[in-house]
Amino acid sequence: MSLWDQLVGQESAIQAVREAAAPESSSMTHAWMIVGPAGSGRSTLAHAFAATLVSTGDDEHALAHVMAGTHPDVTLVSTDRVTISIDEVRELVTQSYYSPSQSRWRVIVMEDADRMTERTSNVLLKALEEPPPQTVWILCAPSVQDVLPTIQSRVRTITLRTPSVEQVAQLIHRREGVDVELATQAAREAQSHIGMATRLATDEEARARRDETVRAVLSLDSVSSAVNQAAHLISVAGADQKALLEKLDRQEREDTLAVLGGRTRSGGPGGASEQCEGVGGEPEASRHTGPSRWGRQDCH
Repeated sequence: MSLWDQLVGQESAIQAVREAAAPESSSMTHAWMIVGPAGSGRSTLAHAFAATLVSTGDDEHALAHVMAGTHPDVTLVSTDRVTISIDEVRELVTQSYYSPSQSRWRVIVMEDADRMTERTSNVLLKALEEPPPQTVWILCAPSVQDVLPTIQSRVRTITLRTPSVEQVAQLIHRREGVDVELATQAAREAQSHIGMATRLATDEEARARRDETVRAVLSLDSVSSAVNQAAHLISVAGADQKALLEKLDRQEREDTLAVLGGRTRSGGPGGASEQCEGVGGEPEASRHTGPSRWGRQDCH
């Protein structure tokens, strides 16, 4: 299954970026912003778009390197901090002026563009106002309102929508081999968030933690019980986060080994790219332990 196939219910968005990525396309521009609700596939579309732009004929090979963070002409940036620092954006701007080494474009994907302060955004704005001809910026954010109006006016916006429960369930069924009934239940409980639904459908322990959380909330009947359950819920959330990070670390190692070994993991080139978020609905930490990621992405 290709990365494009994992973007369910986003046909118009896929068509727009594929047409733009075509050689000599009149719709191509130097800056894009992909917006949509959590779990709709912002990161997935950004990665697929980036891989298409730098592909020199072997899309699967390019995509595998992009997903593993080893393509020399693609920079993937995400953060698990509250904000992206101004120094990080300055470094990105500097990189944007480098010529691509293998392909036509140098692509910079910033997954958390909504986490820039106004001062940091103004550093990026200067690069968007005077863009190098060989560089394409792809920004991701929940909505256009999450970035400065001056940046909004300098990007082409692609809007994703929340896929239906049925679409998410069918995707999980095809990709993971999960029973349709279980996949549908997981998609409904995750409110069509693809990454969260995938975890619930494929991880029995994640389902147990989710059920435990629901039971704890429904059992609240006094202030004292709320205080007691709060500590318990924090413990459950911590266990869930630890389990997810261990899984993402394994996937990152597999992606890197797959590229070094000239092969890809099952689920398509570069492996399945989940739209990730915690079972409790809050964004999970990114696929790394440091403050920001150069070359491997968080999932949104």
